[in-house]
Amino acid sequence: MPPHQVQVYRELDPDARQRLEALKRRIQDQFPERTRHYDVEWDRQGERIRGLEAFGELVFRDLWTALDEETRDFIQQPASTWQEDERRALEEFAAEQSRRFFGRTYVVEDLCRFALSADESGAAWCTCVVGGTGDGKSALLGPLLDRLRGADAFVLAHFVAMSPHAARLDTMFARWCDELAAKLGEASPLGANERRPLGGHDADEAGTRNRFEEEYRGLLSRVAQHHRVVILVDGLSQFERSTEARFVAWLRNGVPPNTRLIVTTAPGEELQTLTGRAGVQLLPLPTLDTDASEQIALAICQSYHRELNPDVLHELLRKRTRDGREAAGNPLASLQPDNIEWQQRIIGQYSGLGAVHWVKGEVQAALDSARQATQLGELAASQRPNDDEWLAETSLLYVNLGDILAKAGDGSGSIEAYRKCLAVRQRLASRAPTDGKRQVELSMGYEYLGDALHSQGRPGEAIQAQQQCLEIRQQLVSQAPGDAAPLRALVVTHTRLANLHQDLGQIKASNGHWIECHRLLSRMRNQGLELDPTFADLLRQLDKALGSA
Repeated sequence: MPPHQVQVYRELDPDARQRLEALKRRIQDQFPERTRHYDVEWDRQGERIRGLEAFGELVFRDLWTALDEETRDFIQQPASTWQEDERRALEEFAAEQSRRFFGRTYVVEDLCRFALSADESGAAWCTCVVGGTGDGKSALLGPLLDRLRGADAFVLAHFVAMSPHAARLDTMFARWCDELAAKLGEASPLGANERRPLGGHDADEAGTRNRFEEEYRGLLSRVAQHHRVVILVDGLSQFERSTEARFVAWLRNGVPPNTRLIVTTAPGEELQTLTGRAGVQLLPLPTLDTDASEQIALAICQSYHRELNPDVLHELLRKRTRDGREAAGNPLASLQPDNIEWQQRIIGQYSGLGAVHWVKGEVQAALDSARQATQLGELAASQRPNDDEWLAETSLLYVNLGDILAKAGDGSGSIEAYRKCLAVRQRLASRAPTDGKRQVELSMGYEYLGDALHSQGRPGEAIQAQQQCLEIRQQLVSQAPGDAAPLRALVVTHTRLANLHQDLGQIKASNGHWIECHRLLSRMRNQGLELDPTFADLLRQLDKALGSA
């Protein structure tokens, strides 16, 4: 090997070389069965090292063997039920919150005392922890759950952000029915059909939810006769947007004696409903002190095996919000309101991370990242309500969140996300009614919503959304009759409407849209506009069906 190449592959620093040799010896001593020795040689003609490929193959086989040994028992286990999946998601989510918990130990202690307090006439039965997005409400309940499980109490817990289905009230009630029945030593009162993965019930959603709630209440009252019951619910404001959830109707009758309820929520309809109810006390979440903020920053860096520059940490901790409070007291409040590039970078990182998680099959992690990106986008947009580009970016974040929710099986959540996207785009279009770009975005917003409604078996509503999309795209075609893009988009909308009407048995309306598809595609062909293979094939089919050439 030429001398100048030797320096590339040899550690020249004596101290570093000694540490490397010591590391090699330690690895060989601790893992002799996993240590591989290999020979390489220098290829003079190719000026490269030869022999690494064989070593790589050895490493690959060793890794594959180790993975096979580690996962063999897991693969042979029977498929888990959705209830088991939900319980596993709860345990993982709670454990993660406990790891993220710093400071505010006195708040956990106060909540624990309240949860185990004796019944007294006129005393509170519910504590509602109130805080904004990113204040750390969820992080409180992780260690609180651990404390209560070690006490003389039976705990029912639910984190709305723990899984794609957890935002549904019926999911929560169904799982709690199983747990309460098990505590009583009984079988679940819910039939096998009712205990299927939620969202697939034959009964209407409201009827199903009411039945589950009734069963839950009956079981809860029986368990509370013999045990202190503590109910923890994190994220009231993140539940499905049903009337039952928005107005917290499931708590209209309170809880049985010997029961305590602790919930968290952000300001909104849920908080307004609870405020003033007899037996409900509000607990505004105090901000983190400087020491706790420092611990969080250092813990985050440690999880990535990095050290934070002390000067950078000092600047983070001394930062103040516009009202003079310590910005580090709220993880999201430290967003720099005037640094657009920095905010875009953070949001982009969350979105990109979510995409990676999704490709790897890590659904909950993908949802968490998408929700973080969306929350940051909402916060940034609220700080500059007149910045149309920020609003447009926010609408894309809603689309991304809706897509992930839909793929994860949360149809109602995806519809809500697409509705929010549409609301933003309606606002943008109203500000610039002659801006073709905004009209295109608005038409796509209606299309996203229509597709989501169709996938959830709501064709009537889907038709209304797609019809709005159709009217906008017809106008865009009239404004640019020689442009292929608006024509293609209009054809797509007609095909969607044709299929929707066909699903409803409205053959005449369906045929009308197919005829319009044929007219538009023929126009594109006559104008010499390019037809992609899908449109070309559709035109051939319509030519044949309608007797045209």
